[in-house]
Amino acid sequence: MRMHGLRVTLQPPDGTPFVEDAILTLATGVNGGQLYSGNNGFWIEVVDAADGTHDVAGFGWQDGKRGHTIVETAPIIL
Repeated sequence: MRMHGLRVTLQPPDGTPFVEDAILTLATGVNGGQLYSGNNGFWIEVVDAADGTHDVAGFGWQDGKRGHTIVETAPIIL
């Protein structure tokens, strides 16, 4: 079964960038956006932007944000 997802490249504060794949969930985020869930408790919320694209409304891990920044996001089919 194919699922919609996001491939997110993250930059830790003092390390090498890495990739997390997250699957679209049926949940709505706190900002009213689409919630994606990845490995190790990673989550990302995406909202519609005024120009028809999407913006990241929030991201982190269930145990708290870790000071990472998002370098890139790309839609994928898993």
